[in-house]
Amino acid sequence: MKSLSIPRLELLACSIGARLSQSVTSDMKLKNLPKMFWSDSADALYWIKGMENWAPFVYNRVKEIRSLTNTEDWYHVPRPLNAADLPSRGCNVETLAMSRWWEGMDWLKRPPEEWPKSNVTPDFDIINSEKKEDCHQRC
Repeated sequence: MKSLSIPRLELLACSIGARLSQSVTSDMKLKNLPKMFWSDSADALYWIKGMENWAPFVYNRVKEIRSLTNTEDWYHVPRPLNAADLPSRGCNVETLAMSRWWEGMDWLKRPPEEWPKSNVTPDFDIINSEKKEDCHQRC
């Protein structure tokens, strides 16, 4: 069994976010609500939007994410602009209490055309390590 690498954990976070979104919209009976999902992981976004035949861990997370969301609703946010990552960066309680984490990023309050546009390239060594092997490649 492979360990949970950072890219796998990022994909798992996307999966949890998709589940949370589905649960909230279902429980609150919200229909046809536009949704946007943000991740600072170029690798996770590549897996979500890509059509390759992934190995089981990635395949199962991507399958779940696609069953709960639309791939075109997933966007990249550059790491410095991702307030959601603040608690994972080791900040203390006082810093968190006084941070933008509670209100969201300033750019989210602007019109969408002013939001950051990011063309990032995933780490293809990581991406390719999660492709499903064909039997004839091993045999």
